[in-house]
Amino acid sequence: MVCIRFVLIFADLQFVISALIPALEYQRAPHIFPEYDERDT
Repeated sequence: MVCIRFVLIFADLQFVISALIPALEYQRAPHIFPEYDERDT
């Protein structure tokens, strides 16, 4: 049970990180990602 919980937490962290990093990169350098506003995912 502990392993399953750890896997779920790790998956949540990966999702949050993968969602936050492009947003931070876009805020720092918007000219590098001109198509960022068109992607809803």
